[in-house]
Amino acid sequence: MRLLDFIRHRRLVKSCKRKILEETSVIIKELECLAREKPKNAIKALQKHQLMMAGIRERISDYFAWIHNDKKNPSYTVSSLFLLESFKLLNRREVESLHFVTGPEIEGTKVLDKIVDFRLEKQSVVYAKADAEAIREALIYLSEHGFKLWGCFHIHPGAGPSSIFPSGTDKTLDRLLNKGGYDCVGAIFSRDGYVRFFSSKKFEVNIYGNGVEKVDEKLYRLIEVH
Repeated sequence: MRLLDFIRHRRLVKSCKRKILEETSVIIKELECLAREKPKNAIKALQKHQLMMAGIRERISDYFAWIHNDKKNPSYTVSSLFLLESFKLLNRREVESLHFVTGPEIEGTKVLDKIVDFRLEKQSVVYAKADAEAIREALIYLSEHGFKLWGCFHIHPGAGPSSIFPSGTDKTLDRLLNKGGYDCVGAIFSRDGYVRFFSSKKFEVNIYGNGVEKVDEKLYRLIEVH
């Protein structure tokens, strides 16, 4: 979607919400007076209300259609510098590790630019398990500061694209986060600098900056680490 079209849709959403609130308020006030009206005037009032309700239903439909489309294909933007920073943090530990990612949302695009580290319950070369209480504290921390969870990044042992397909554990965590209402995308790094983005939902990811090569759909390579 072009930026101009996106702005127009956003204005439509705001207009729909405003009209829904205004017209619903009018209907409530007029219905309170309806019992005191004469039968002839009451029929006219009901006809007017029916037309207004039809308009409200149309606006509600437009609004939720927009929300549905917005949620269906979330868009994420991340810089090459942030990917390199995340890789260096994860790769300096010999065991498998992970961290959350947050950032602002600008014109509907979720910007991944802030690492949220937290303690893990278990770690080995091939396995990492997040501490449930640490996850809860991290989510509360984000909420208190007005941020949302946008991503969960971790690293796998091994090298090359074949080493970074999401495991069953990775997919389960992704589904739980998305089911919990978090528009969260996963990213898996290899030890030699490949990174694969994944999610149980359809999404778009955009990388800006130099030092990253696109290999395939949702698969990238950090050039500077080779």
